[in-house]
Amino acid sequence: GDAINESIYDLQIVLKGYPFLHEELDVTFTERCCDIMETSLTKVDVGLRPRVTDIRAMLRAFTYRGFPIVEEDRFIGYVRRTRLDGLLSRLEKQGRREQDEVLLEDLMPCTDSTVMRMVP
Repeated sequence: GDAINESIYDLQIVLKGYPFLHEELDVTFTERCCDIMETSLTKVDVGLRPRVTDIRAMLRAFTYRGFPIVEEDRFIGYVRRTRLDGLLSRLEKQGRREQDEVLLEDLMPCTDSTVMRMVP
């Protein structure tokens, strides 16, 4: 169908009156994510062995809706604030104390680890 006329998706955008954001076609992907990503983000770094109290303090200090989960330089996924809060409550019910470490295995069930698209 695209050979005969515009894409049906492009036509629908025009018909609905949505702003159309063109993607650059001459983009080259020669940079790695770690070369351009911001490293001073507020994140849960499981390589630093965060404790329950550390994550609770982070939730009190920041109002973000979620946080990246990383292990040193490796991106693991993203956890929503509500799911992280629920995890802490669940760990507390299981008898974890404030000084206990939160493991990657604890975080994985509530972490979205699907691939995220990076647009230059």
